[in-house]
Amino acid sequence: MKKSTLTLLALATALSLSLSGCGSNRGSGGDQTAQAGGDGITGAQTLGIENCATCHNQGTSVTADWMASRHANGNAVPDTDNPTCTVCHDQLSDGLQMSLAFAGQAERGVVGCESCHGGGQLHRGIGPLPFPVPGPEQCGQCHGVDQALFHGTRAERLINDTHFDNPATADIEGFVVKTAEQQGCQVCHFNGHNPTLEINDAWARSAHGGHLLSIKDAAATVDERLAAAVTDADAPGWVHYNWDQTTGTGNRASCQRCHTATGIANYLTDPAGYDPANNDFSHLADWTPGTGSPQNEMLYCWGCHADSKGSLRDPGAITADYTGASFTYPDVAESNVCMACHTGRESGGSIAARAANPATDWSNLSFINSHYLTAGGTIFSASGYHYAGREYQTPSNLHAGIGTAGSAGTSADDNGPCVKCHMSSAGAGQSHSFAVVTKDAADLVTAINPDFCNACHVGALALAAGDLNSLRDGFDAALDALEAQLAAKGFVFQPNHPYFATKNWGDAATGPNNMGAAFNFNLLAHDPGAYAHNVRYADRLIWDSIDWLDDNLLNNSTVAAINALGLPVATRDAAVAWIGLSRP
Repeated sequence: MKKSTLTLLALATALSLSLSGCGSNRGSGGDQTAQAGGDGITGAQTLGIENCATCHNQGTSVTADWMASRHANGNAVPDTDNPTCTVCHDQLSDGLQMSLAFAGQAERGVVGCESCHGGGQLHRGIGPLPFPVPGPEQCGQCHGVDQALFHGTRAERLINDTHFDNPATADIEGFVVKTAEQQGCQVCHFNGHNPTLEINDAWARSAHGGHLLSIKDAAATVDERLAAAVTDADAPGWVHYNWDQTTGTGNRASCQRCHTATGIANYLTDPAGYDPANNDFSHLADWTPGTGSPQNEMLYCWGCHADSKGSLRDPGAITADYTGASFTYPDVAESNVCMACHTGRESGGSIAARAANPATDWSNLSFINSHYLTAGGTIFSASGYHYAGREYQTPSNLHAGIGTAGSAGTSADDNGPCVKCHMSSAGAGQSHSFAVVTKDAADLVTAINPDFCNACHVGALALAAGDLNSLRDGFDAALDALEAQLAAKGFVFQPNHPYFATKNWGDAATGPNNMGAAFNFNLLAHDPGAYAHNVRYADRLIWDSIDWLDDNLLNNSTVAAINALGLPVATRDAAVAWIGLSRP
């Protein structure tokens, strides 16, 4: 048998790869080539699918899953004796035995049990199998690059279409498989007996997957598809830096917890004991701690999931270690996994902690950056800069209770607001698109996920796409007003880090509140869904920031300040309409 593997994918330096191995043809009852050490197990003889069926009959769940899969010829491979095809499609002639194993199922194109698990000679229902969990070596027999080249005109059948990141480029052409680990394939293809791709495809089109599959699908030719890649413009969170460099100048060790699958997996496994020095990226090409690798990870399946069955990691309630202001968020079950990276690097409390230090020089202090996509902090009214004497907890924000015991429209076994809202997407297998809404090319909401949002938003509260667009327009207008008020006081926002170039925020009496207003703008500008996550909290942060900046007093002068800014009439009116005539 000609055998190809996924192993050399990690070593290839060009899009045209060559994986090969050696072996022998295997017929039903023949010898399986020993693949490791001659231990008597890996070389066990194959017995044929009719022998497997004596225990694994059609009434078992494993067999039912397999028979619904492409491996059982669910994709209707043509009946052929062509050895070029049967080397993968009916490798052990199991198709010819299907009528004996499962009445009425005789056909070519079957990838049977022993093709993946190895010979069943020693198994007998309870004994060992060579490969209880088939790994990259076994999957690579037919999903390696040289087999894929048989289908060279069908880009979606090329394994290096999405499973190879070219280390010669700074972009990400595909995912990096842990070829040295036996579960290297199963950690993303959880149900090995029917590895459907709907969830994997949805993830690969999401931000967690860098929108890679959408980028691939836009390519016009096979060659263009192979070269199509996630760039810094597409997904800076995965491409912008060499995230896997752990030591030396320019290292990103502190970022690895969220910007690499390895880092988030290790953090979620043991938050208290997490140390980026223990992050091992040796599965990436040419990786060393001091230089990193020319390849980058994205948030792979095994970052959030703990095993080949898809079990979710369980970090418990997340404590965000903001500088001088650590905060423990509520335990929101499975949503804790999301909270680990969506609460920001700093909070407004970090500014308050600086203010408590009399040695802080507010006339020479770099801007404290909240970081990005801090929805978890917004939902729980925790991440913004809070002005003294003002209330920011918002009991009316029912979104914080979504997916928790006793909350409206949920049950006790639901899994927190992040999972409940962002993984209830309509359509089979779409949970990992994380999309609550559908948008058009102009970024306008065209549809709201009907499976969840309007389970709570009923009657007069029912939401339509236009309602969300109006809310977002008002939120954006209010942020425009805050940005203009900051600029009027000499604090000019810029679109790139450090966002505010000034280091002079005033004196000890005014500096913290001035930087706090800038912090609130940056926080909300980088949480574009804040108007939905916690609208009242966003309102209060914007209201108080403008109120303070206007005259360095908290005297509810916000609306008058907005009217005096000289904004375009439409922006001014939309900002006032959204924020209201009195403090929310």
